[in-house]
Amino acid sequence: MELEAGTLRPLVVKAMRAILRDLSATPIPVMIQAVYRSEGGDVRGEDLGVPAYHAAAAIQKAPESDEARRFADYLWSRNAPKKTLICDSGEPGRSGWESFIFAEHLTSPLLFLLARSATADLANTGSYRPRGRR
Repeated sequence: MELEAGTLRPLVVKAMRAILRDLSATPIPVMIQAVYRSEGGDVRGEDLGVPAYHAAAAIQKAPESDEARRFADYLWSRNAPKKTLICDSGEPGRSGWESFIFAEHLTSPLLFLLARSATADLANTGSYRPRGRR
């Protein structure tokens, strides 16, 4: 069965919003990283605290949200996307498939955007505004 954009798009948006919601209630670890900033026409590196969203507990638990579950259910019901998985303990099941689907379609894109946003804030202002916070 084909995926319907009108059905899939809101499922992805709701699942990503659920991840952001969960992140907003979770302490985000900080790592020190060189950030290059422009000051008076010069570019200089500065060691700044950068949010390590990928290490936050909420990212690890993203598949547990109802919204992520509905996203996975829809893809599973449409037999998409197909993945070839190998499992040492026999035939891989849905949970293995889901871990790839969540990473590929939800958490990885969201982590990329959160990291880019934080880095842009740090490069422009020297501080960042945590995303997903109310």
